[in-house]
Amino acid sequence: MANASNWQLCRPPQTFSPRKVQIQFLLDDSDDFSETLIKLISSDKIPLLTQMDIVALIAFVSLIVQIITLSIVIFGYAMKRKMKFRQHGTLMIVAVTMQFFSFLLIMGPAFVILIGNGFLQRPILFSTVTLFHAGLGSVSLAAGIWIGGSWRLQTSFVNCIKKRLAMRYVIVTWILALLLGITLYMLNYVF
Repeated sequence: MANASNWQLCRPPQTFSPRKVQIQFLLDDSDDFSETLIKLISSDKIPLLTQMDIVALIAFVSLIVQIITLSIVIFGYAMKRKMKFRQHGTLMIVAVTMQFFSFLLIMGPAFVILIGNGFLQRPILFSTVTLFHAGLGSVSLAAGIWIGGSWRLQTSFVNCIKKRLAMRYVIVTWILALLLGITLYMLNYVF
């Protein structure tokens, strides 16, 4: 049987949290890993998921959804380059729809939890990046809905082609929002 100290060496480094201190205390009590695991699972002192664990999970799911959305946008851009405008438009609508539901179900609730946990007391870099991320993301989402909706209501590509410049601005603002979101994820959960 592996003892608890060997198990601790294999774990990735984590940030400080009261839950980690409680787990560390349980690990230090026993040399038997299976016994420690049973104590850990049966302990009523350690909640299964704390509120910050839920926020971290939400952020991770959001990051995965955004990477999938980015791949759809890149594939849609490739369709545009091949002059397959209907497939390009369809993929962009899929990307905007994913972005909308990601905002509604993942990012919006995470932002509300963040505000409830003392958002204004965070370091200025974190607050500034968050506000720019939310602002750029909201603008690009609203513009994406407007462009996608107006395209879906047309039978001709002529009016859609006139919005080329607006589409370029939307993709630039969305990519900036995505980069700021990745920066937020790195500031919160990596560094």
